[in-house]
Amino acid sequence: MFLSALSIEEKVKFLNLLNLAANIDGNFSEIERKQINVYITEMGLSDEQIIHQPQTVEDVLGYFSTRNDIIKKIVFVEMTALIFADGEYTKSEENLVKQAQASFSFSDDFRKHAIDWINEITPMYLKGFKMVGLI
Repeated sequence: MFLSALSIEEKVKFLNLLNLAANIDGNFSEIERKQINVYITEMGLSDEQIIHQPQTVEDVLGYFSTRNDIIKKIVFVEMTALIFADGEYTKSEENLVKQAQASFSFSDDFRKHAIDWINEITPMYLKGFKMVGLI
């Protein structure tokens, strides 16, 4: 939804973060795969631009922690939305959300507000994605 604001380099790094987030609980679900493909489409990345570099969560969060607050908020919200996409919220996923929150110096209130918003809007997005055939 907000990913057009990212630079190409940020989009590629964000895609790496998404892959790490989807694997964090050891269950890279089909809905997460489809959601990542929706993100790739939204970001307008070509196959040549999609670079899966072996990185750690700490490396990618460190990269984004140097960006401005808008970019950090976009990354946080969109990553958290992916985590919630499969309807599960495991302890390892919760830890990743809190790790990103700490890396970006966000308050607990911001984290809670973002999660509440994601929980409200996700069902509508999923319905829309299904309606147009993206998932």
